Amino acid sequence: MTTLHDIPVRTIDGTEPTLAQYRGRVLLIVNTASECGLTPPYAGLEALHRALGPQGLAVLGFPCNQFGAQEPGSEADITTFCSTSYDVTFPMFAKIDVNGDDTHPLFRLLKEERPGTFSPPRRSSGTSTKFLVGRDGAVIKRYAPTDTPESMRGDVEQALRAAVGSSPTWRKLYPPPCQTALRSSSLNPGWSAGRTPCSHRNFRSASLIGTSLMLACRSAM
Repeated sequence: MTTLHDIPVRTIDGTEPTLAQYRGRVLLIVNTASECGLTPPYAGLEALHRALGPQGLAVLGFPCNQFGAQEPGSEADITTFCSTSYDVTFPMFAKIDVNGDDTHPLFRLLKEERPGTFSPPRRSSGTSTKFLVGRDGAVIKRYAPTDTPESMRGDVEQALRAAVGSSPTWRKLYPPPCQTALRSSSLNPGWSAGRTPCSHRNFRSASLIGTSLMLACRSAM
């Protein structure tokens, strides 16, 4: 079963990881555009990133040119704009489509988990649509373009405080032996994913957890 953390992405500088490196963190995923009237939230997103990043938040920006051609520039142009205009330090990714036949798999999953209210259910309603994702990869909430980062801070802080394993999605993905090991370790700031696949393939790292999780994974099969 493909999870959010398995989805391949391309960073704005051209590397092609998956989102596995963000497993165990709370994510705020945003589709952005440099020439949109809503670009001032860049400052608010950066403030959230700096304030709550040490607690486990990762803001991820995905530029999109589908709304009024508001992101016509190259990745290099976007990088320059973000760094010089807003001093953005949170991760930015290559331009993608968030609607239509070429919708990126990440936004396809996000929209399926949290359909829109006013736009057609499987469409993004515009630039600066935001999705809050829990530490376990479950999509918690969707925010409209007009929702400011400041207004979302309470939700983000609540997600950061939530115990790993609190969502039905998490309980479905990880059998009980894995849940015990994850609860005791995945809030570790040094925890990372993507190095040592376990046998059931949903949890993909035991790098800082030790062999007990790997044994638990095998015994759960």
